[in-house]
Parts: sequence; C-alpha cells; structure tokens
Amino acid sequence: MDKNDYKELETLLGLTWRKRSGEIDQNMVDHSLKSGKYIRLGDIFIGVCSRKPSITTTIWYDDTTDGPDPNWQNFLHLNVRNNMPKFYELESRYCGRISPLYIRVSYWNDKTGGRIASLEYIPDDDKREGIIRKATQDDLNLINAAVQDVRDDYRKRLEAYFKRYGKDHVSSRGYWVDR
Repeated sequence: MDKNDYKELETLLGLTWRKRSGEIDQNMVDHSLKSGKYIRLGDIFIGVCSRKPSITTTIWYDDTTDGPDPNWQNFLHLNVRNNMPKFYELESRYCGRISPLYIRVSYWNDKTGGRIASLEYIPDDDKREGIIRKATQDDLNLINAAVQDVRDDYRKRLEAYFKRYGKDHVSSRGYWVDR
C-alpha cells in the first residue's frame, strides 16, 4: 500500500474504533495497522492475515516416546505448521461441503460502508449478513501475493530468532499423553 492508501485505511479504522465518549480509539487503530496485513481491492481494504505471526519455542511431544531435538529443522517445522499464514483457495472442502471464498464486512458495527473487509469460506446456502461478494481469481492472486510477503518475512524472522536465541530459548518438553 502506498501512503495515500495507508492514510485512507487509518481514517476508516478511526470510524470503526471509537471509545464510549465517541472519540477515536487511536490505540486500536494503531494496533490494527501494525498487526494486520491489508491489501486494497478497488474501494475495499481486506485484512488478509497477521503481519507478524507468533513464534512458538516449545516443541511438545508424547513423553512415552523419545522427544525431538530442539534443532532448526524441528523448530522451523513446528512454526510452519502452527503459525505460518496459509494460502487461500477459491473454494474450501470441509465435511463434504464446498464453500467458496467470500469477501465480507469485517466488523459487525461497520461504520465504513463495507470498506474494511475480511475473507471467509461460506457455503452458498448460508445467508449471512455483510457479504460483499465472492472472491475472483484476480482477487485471489493479489491476496496470496500478500500472504507470500508475510510468509517470506516470517521465515526470515524465524531464522534470525533461531540464530540469536536457539540454544537458550527453543526446547522440547514431554507431556502426559495417556495418564
């Protein structure tokens, strides 16, 4: 996003995040801008994923087995599996149902006219409020490009974290699985 898009998104978030007194809750606006990865699609800003996914440092295992070493490969696998943002598809298959990817209004108390949106897989027969439209292949390409940016940054963060703290902060711990 360029500076103008960023300022516009900040203004829209200011309409959404208000204190009881009616003034802008700048802490929530700043938090939303800092923590969320947004893209612009036409007149809509879509929150795609978290900008900085968390880093998990404990590898849990069944204590009746030999535990994994807290090495780089296991640390990377754990964080990719648990925290790495996933790519979107046009449809999701879950429990025998096919649900298309929809762009829908993010906040139930939306004051932006539907200009801040999120992504959700919704079955076609579900009549939820706030649905803007189905995502297209062009939308999906832009969305997944933003996800890829976050994934690349996250991989670099993991490498830097493990290089700096690996031996001291990454551990594997057993848990009682059957007792």
